[in-house]
Amino acid sequence: MSNLTISIQDNFDYKTIKVIAGLGNVGKEYENTRHNAGFLLVEKLAGKNQFKEEKKLNCLVTKLHVNGSIIYLIKPTTFMNSSGRAINRFLKYFNINPDSLLVCHDDLDIPTGKCKFQMGKGPRVHNGIIDIEESLATQNFWRCRIGIENRKKLDFKIPGKDYVLGSLSEEEKNQLDLVFNTIKAELNFSRV
Repeated sequence: MSNLTISIQDNFDYKTIKVIAGLGNVGKEYENTRHNAGFLLVEKLAGKNQFKEEKKLNCLVTKLHVNGSIIYLIKPTTFMNSSGRAINRFLKYFNINPDSLLVCHDDLDIPTGKCKFQMGKGPRVHNGIIDIEESLATQNFWRCRIGIENRKKLDFKIPGKDYVLGSLSEEEKNQLDLVFNTIKAELNFSRV
């Protein structure tokens, strides 16, 4: 692959993915925060498609037709730390196995501008991912780990829980946009 900022586990096959869930927090105050990187990515993947609220599933949902397959993009409307409830409900409703799920989330273990696609591996601590693992009773789902660690450029140390809720700088937005464009191409969503 041409862009070295993205690392993909060898056995990842985007054709097996049926649901792409972006993690984040709903509400204006969270829109451009680092913690909403997952929301930002699925919005990018959706292109011009609009998300529709599915209250009974606790999600905003849009459906794409990619390479003859239907892929659901979802944004849980439960807050980040309760994402598992919404994702579990969605998978059960459509009878989709967790191994066909790709969860996109921010990751403080990875520098901004980098991303990893991995099965069953996540950050040391991420309450949204922990909730999903507990709700699904498995770790066997794909993760798109979006790097947001950029604190080395700052003169003072910000605790992770405060840092993730901080607004993205223009530089960070530009770095994420480059990563998101590469992901979109890698998933073959370029024409969406």
